[in-house]
Amino acid sequence: MLCNCYDNFDFSARWITLAGSDAPNTALEFFASFNDNGQEEKILRISAESCYSLYVNGSFVGKGPVRGCWNINFFDAYDVSKILHPGENIIAVRVHSMNDLKNFNYHPAGCGLIAEIPGILSTDTSWRVRRLPGWHNTQEVYSFQQGFKVEYDLNCADPEWFLGKDAESWENAVIFDNDALALKKLCPRNIPPLVYTRIIPVLHKAVDPEPCEPETDETIADLLDRETFIPTDRVTSSGNNCYRIALGEKNCTLIFDFKKVCTGYFDMEVTVDEPGVEVHITTGENIWNDRVRSSYRRKIDYAAFVDSFFLKPGKNRITNEFLAHGGSMLQVSFRNIHKEVVIDSPVYCDRRYPYSGGSTFLCSDHQLNQIWNMCRETISACTTDTFEDGPWREHAFWVNDLVVENIASLVLFGMSDIHRRSLELTFAQQYDSGWCPGAVPAQHDPETQKLVLVPTNFFLFTVLDDCYRESGDSEILRRYLPNLKKILDAAEATCDADGLINPPEKLWNFFDWGYELNNITFNDSRCSMLNSLYIHALKLYCRFCRITGVEYPSEELEMRIERIKKALPLYLNDEGIIVDPAQQIHMETRTFSPTALASELSMAFALQ
Repeated sequence: MLCNCYDNFDFSARWITLAGSDAPNTALEFFASFNDNGQEEKILRISAESCYSLYVNGSFVGKGPVRGCWNINFFDAYDVSKILHPGENIIAVRVHSMNDLKNFNYHPAGCGLIAEIPGILSTDTSWRVRRLPGWHNTQEVYSFQQGFKVEYDLNCADPEWFLGKDAESWENAVIFDNDALALKKLCPRNIPPLVYTRIIPVLHKAVDPEPCEPETDETIADLLDRETFIPTDRVTSSGNNCYRIALGEKNCTLIFDFKKVCTGYFDMEVTVDEPGVEVHITTGENIWNDRVRSSYRRKIDYAAFVDSFFLKPGKNRITNEFLAHGGSMLQVSFRNIHKEVVIDSPVYCDRRYPYSGGSTFLCSDHQLNQIWNMCRETISACTTDTFEDGPWREHAFWVNDLVVENIASLVLFGMSDIHRRSLELTFAQQYDSGWCPGAVPAQHDPETQKLVLVPTNFFLFTVLDDCYRESGDSEILRRYLPNLKKILDAAEATCDADGLINPPEKLWNFFDWGYELNNITFNDSRCSMLNSLYIHALKLYCRFCRITGVEYPSEELEMRIERIKKALPLYLNDEGIIVDPAQQIHMETRTFSPTALASELSMAFALQ
């Protein structure tokens, strides 16, 4: 039903919200009724801060929008002509916002909605709105990259909320307007609809955990990781992806295996015959200590991959409606059950970018064929509305990963909108200084320029070069030449008396986890690798200008290249090996001391 995915649109509708809805982890329900005036075109355009679930006349229409950043929101367009009918129609939208910038999935300006069908419907103060009944504004972290966990009391839920039967008792919406929202422009989604596939699992195991009490400051995630599992025969399958837990006096845990890594939304219907039942859902990629690991708190709150639902007697729908999760294993932990429980149709709604066609590979070596298929599946699983570092842990778009994901997907599937969109998001965040943050979305802070990974800015030249080589699309080079020039000039501004560039103070001079995981960092260190990457970026920029016919200061850029080439021998030791200054990380005291390091990566960059 998604349509017009690339068409611009000027909204006359206003952003709306609920007064006083600025608490972290907020979910709202919006409702309006309207008349169909019989006009031919009925395209509903909608966006939200930060995500929505849309219903029209009681029918589910879709979720969205695709990921934006601090200065862009994207909107979706739906053809609803076959859903609307003469006379009164109704629209209902659930909206969720982290209302917090400490995540790598959203950069919310608040919690709000905008929607419009030209000539028929638009968001304004006549809409009704309320807080999602039963939704807890918990600030317990799911993972600091993804944001807050789900904590939802279904005893308070309204299963027919989208029909708006008591909407007259809801509050009137207010105009949603603030400085952060004013910075954002609304753009069409610019990629086709994602493909949703329902994946049915197998039951990996069922156990009766021994009851135990939580320790001081212990969360449910911590408790799930240490309780003792005892095999049980209480769980039986009645076929058709339906499971029953027989009567008992203990908790019960089921672990489902989907046999592939999924990214999206788990969904199941659970029927209980008593009050007070809780279910805690853990997602993961493997089995750890006989279970799916829930807590990764270390010395600080890092991650606890658990969503919590408090069930009402009768049927309950369990799903992570708003924030997509990923994994291949799903641990479903029931607590306070004494009567029979029915789990009906547990599935993962896997969502991915609709790659099509692409290259093929087949040879006489079965193992090489398997590697090819595994690479293809990995890239597919890591591509949704942009490239992601992985389905499970972060769902983050790390720009430095793009240097690998971009070329792999180009070779596997060819050039497509996902490459153009990822570049658009990357450069949309570029600071006036010229530097681009290394994650999208990143918190916008011109003073500290958070999450700028300096080498990643030079990787972008290689990413664009790969796009051109695989597609022949010179326009993508032309579009971003001004952005690339800003990066080069930002680097040149750090040039010192020896003619070498330096990482700006307090920015992350990150190259590869092989260093940081061995307690080495190049932050605030004038290393050869950064200067070698700068030379490569200068050469590529000159090449791009020649390809596109754009005038450029060739003499100046050649002088920069030659200057750094002459200075690079400063890094050579007596044996002709590059030795880079670095910082030794002392984890116990969180302090640093100067050191030096010779590595193959330094030599490789110098030779390119």
